[in-house]
Amino acid sequence: MTSSPQPPVLRDRVLAALRQQPRATVQQLADQTTAGESAIRQTRRALVQLERQGLAVRRPGRRPQGGRAPDLWQPTALTQP
Repeated sequence: MTSSPQPPVLRDRVLAALRQQPRATVQQLADQTTAGESAIRQTRRALVQLERQGLAVRRPGRRPQGGRAPDLWQPTALTQP
């Protein structure tokens, strides 16, 4: 999947939210950073871009009973002040 680069403003807001709330889902980050119908899609694209740049890492979500849970995202050591 190729995604067009997100505007730096959104990417920066997503990264700032991720620093404040490590181990966040796309939905949680979208709620904090964007508004509108495409919030989750835009946030997911920004997170993928941050992951490619080495600034965020995705952890597969797991449920104790099995099944699929939302992935969790967290900043990498490169993003820590």
